[in-house]
Amino acid sequence: MYDMVVFMEGCGIRLEIFIDPTHPKRITDPEANSLHYIVFAVESLENVMQVVECEEIGTDWIGRRYTFCKDPDGQTIELKEKTSRAQL
Repeated sequence: MYDMVVFMEGCGIRLEIFIDPTHPKRITDPEANSLHYIVFAVESLENVMQVVECEEIGTDWIGRRYTFCKDPDGQTIELKEKTSRAQL
């Protein structure tokens, strides 16, 4: 079974929500409270990666480029490029 993906947008904010009703309960925070990670849209992954340590750049199922990093508390953050080179 795959996650259901819901996109919500308004007031300049876009939420991309993944829903998996069969996902097991977790005992660690923040996932115990249903937060897996947050995503920020950026103009250029390369520019951000000059000042933030990130994983290798990947491409999602619709051609958008992304990477993952950690905040100061060790929580996962996804950085997604606003305009993917695949869309140009």
